[in-house]
Amino acid sequence: MIELLTRVAWKANELQQAHEPRSLTALHIKNLLDGVGLSGDALELVERGVLLTLSVSLTDADRETHFVHKSFGEFLVARYWLHRLTRIAGARAREREIIEEELYGSRLLQESDESMAFLIELCADLPDRTKEAIVEWAQDTFNDERMSADTIGQDQRYALREAALTIGSSLAVGGLRAESEVTLLSLLAVLWGAQRHVHVIAPGLVHPKAQLSRANLAGANLGRSKLTNASLVGADL
Repeated sequence: MIELLTRVAWKANELQQAHEPRSLTALHIKNLLDGVGLSGDALELVERGVLLTLSVSLTDADRETHFVHKSFGEFLVARYWLHRLTRIAGARAREREIIEEELYGSRLLQESDESMAFLIELCADLPDRTKEAIVEWAQDTFNDERMSADTIGQDQRYALREAALTIGSSLAVGGLRAESEVTLLSLLAVLWGAQRHVHVIAPGLVHPKAQLSRANLAGANLGRSKLTNASLVGADL
């Protein structure tokens, strides 16, 4: 039941952040229900739970719906990510890529949204080995400059890298470390190219010789970061 609701919350995020934003409808929820493979009493129980949570009738396919309490939807988004991060922590490289694709479609970091804050709180209660594995994944993902598509407009990995930078920086004892002089710049470039607002939350980031000249870092959290010999000429800090 909770897993389905987290999928509904993530789907709502995806629709809201689309190039042409749309609202979640009963049809979207019905399609998600069909995808979980339930039937009989189990399906009826889940449908009743969704009805109570979202106050929506699944018989009216075009009816728009939303979570009654915005913060509950944000908490469910955090649970969606937590489940996949714990799976990533115990997965091999190829399996990780498949799980990562479930995190495409939407940005975890948004204005006036507490999803990331909820996620960090949930991660704090994980076993140390799991947290260490998540930090390792975050480190690798932040430094992986590949795109998921041929064009910036269609790329999905930028949002994963953006989230991984924040998650890893929040959980790692000494912050994450950039492997090249343009690691952060490559992420910023995709965001600028797609005309998306930049969210850089990376306290403790170790980024020697970072190439950030004329970079727009207004509002960035780089507290305790080590930017030894970085190029910051004209950067907006």
